[in-house]
Amino acid sequence: MSTFLGQISEIPGISVDRFDGENLKSSAFFLSHCHSDHMKGLSSSFFNYLINSDTYLYCSPISKAFLMGIFVGLPEDRILEIELSIPKIIRYTVPEGGESLATSLTVSTSPAGHCPGSVMFIFSKDEKTILYSGDFRINPKDLPKLNPLNDKIDGKNRAKKFDTIYLDTTFLSLDFPRFPSRLESCEAICDAVKQWLEPNSKNVVIIECSALYGVEYLFMEMFKLLNLKIHIKDKVHSNYIRIPELAEIVTIDGRDSRIHACTSKLFSTKNLLCRSDVDYENILTIVPSVMRWKGKNTSCISEYDTRNRQRLYVCYSTHSSYEELRAFVDYFKPDKIVPCVCPSDSATKIDKLLGEFMSYQMKLDESDQVSESLNFRVPFTRVFKKPFASKYFADDDDEDDEL
Repeated sequence: MSTFLGQISEIPGISVDRFDGENLKSSAFFLSHCHSDHMKGLSSSFFNYLINSDTYLYCSPISKAFLMGIFVGLPEDRILEIELSIPKIIRYTVPEGGESLATSLTVSTSPAGHCPGSVMFIFSKDEKTILYSGDFRINPKDLPKLNPLNDKIDGKNRAKKFDTIYLDTTFLSLDFPRFPSRLESCEAICDAVKQWLEPNSKNVVIIECSALYGVEYLFMEMFKLLNLKIHIKDKVHSNYIRIPELAEIVTIDGRDSRIHACTSKLFSTKNLLCRSDVDYENILTIVPSVMRWKGKNTSCISEYDTRNRQRLYVCYSTHSSYEELRAFVDYFKPDKIVPCVCPSDSATKIDKLLGEFMSYQMKLDESDQVSESLNFRVPFTRVFKKPFASKYFADDDDEDDEL
């Protein structure tokens, strides 16, 4: 959960992913993605504040579409889209000597690979360049392909120099050294689903999601491999249908599917409410999660509950692991890092690990910066032949062209 308070110290007058308290003194606002811990303060009163103060909220087109579905009567003209990889000049004001001084900055966005519409913000102002990562998971080997995060030098992408990176440190811990790629996790889930559904036409699967959004890549891979629509909650369906790639793979008719993501967390009733014809013994619950693997060997991607063989846990993460974060920091070598997920009981450990990252100097082979710098290991082998490609979602095994 984000602990970031919203203000970028290097650029007064703007706020990111926090919209209450002192942030209401800002005159430009940015939202990286639509997860609740990054939306604190977003409410009808905040949007009225935008109107009354003649200010704007900036986000990706998908995040705007989601906001339009979440908040009724939203002032659409106060939410401005920032397209991927296209720099945008933002004009705003900062207080100075009791007056408001007009100023501007340049911002661009890069895919964050966390959930639909999630982006990183690259802010440039007064010869300072700041990266706000938001929540993210990107294969370190793909970093040179992300144009907004690189400068073109002699025809090749080279890591952009950031004065400060505001970093997603959700799993910056030696308890989470490495994760399977999402592709490998999806494959493990699809295998379990096929094995469960085939013996009995009454069998169904529940995908137990810990948040409203974040497993869309999983849904898309399941549909591609199993050709089965996923029954989802009504309140997320209205947003999913705004994304063509999702609209065709989900349904709100429980009778229309054998895969269900329509239940609440820790589903405990003996029957699936949307399918009265299904008995408890016909239900397999799959939990995509990562916390169960804290301090464990993630080469074992899945495991059944020892007390309930109808409950399967699969290691699945939309945040970067310790090794991925280390490779990320080493690629960019910023002057400063600000942790954005830093609970008080973990602050000392996080500061220590970030200090180690910053002091770890390595000789890099220019032809393969990431793999040489950390001897980075992808612990699982790609087995799908068809590459995944989307402007809304990131495959952390993707080897396609630049973005």
